[in-house]
Order: sequence, then structure tokens, then C-alpha cells
Amino acid sequence: TKITTEDVSTLTNRFRHSDLIFNRFLHDKTIDRSQVVIGYEDRFIGIHEIAFNEFRRVHEHEYGIPLHRIRYFKINGELVWDRSKRLDLLTGSQQLNVKSNSMKKNLPFCFTLPS
Repeated sequence: TKITTEDVSTLTNRFRHSDLIFNRFLHDKTIDRSQVVIGYEDRFIGIHEIAFNEFRRVHEHEYGIPLHRIRYFKINGELVWDRSKRLDLLTGSQQLNVKSNSMKKNLPFCFTLPS
């Protein structure tokens, strides 16, 4: 089977899962993790927010949170990734067109979106 440029475009523009975004925050030194907030779904109380530096994954702590429960990430109070809205300002996913200059200026951290 031959892969077309359309196939490649579809693969590269897929919406990224929360585990990939979490790892991006963990390893990207250009992002100030102290400004990151994670919104996750608690089975009993609904959506709950926690600072990135306080978040514990399920394999790190007995009361850790599975990454599939993450619903959104915020930086400085601004939404940068949201599962339900399919918003992804971190990886340049084309699920939402964020190439306008005004949107780039308003990003809440120093990160440049791909052109």
C-alpha cells in the first residue's frame, strides 16, 4: 500500500492524547510547569483542578490519577489543551486553526506555534 501526502497530513494532524501532552510539560524546558494546571475528572466530584507539580500519576502514588482522566491543561489560567473541545495549542494539531497572529500573541507562555 502506497502512503499518499494526504495520509501523512492526516497522521501528523491528529489530536494528541493527554499522555503525550503531559510528557511534553514534563520534558519541555521552555514551559514553566509551576504555571500549569491540570483539570481531571474525579469519579465522585466531577472535574477537579490540580497544579501540575502536585499531580501524581497512578503508578507513582497509591492515590495517583490515571492520565486518561485528564480533561484539560491550562497555563496561566488560559486553556491550551482540552479534550472535549479538541483544542491543542501545544503541538500544532490542526484540529483548530490557531495560525492567526493575534492568537499567537495571546499564548500564555513562550512557545512558538509551527507556521
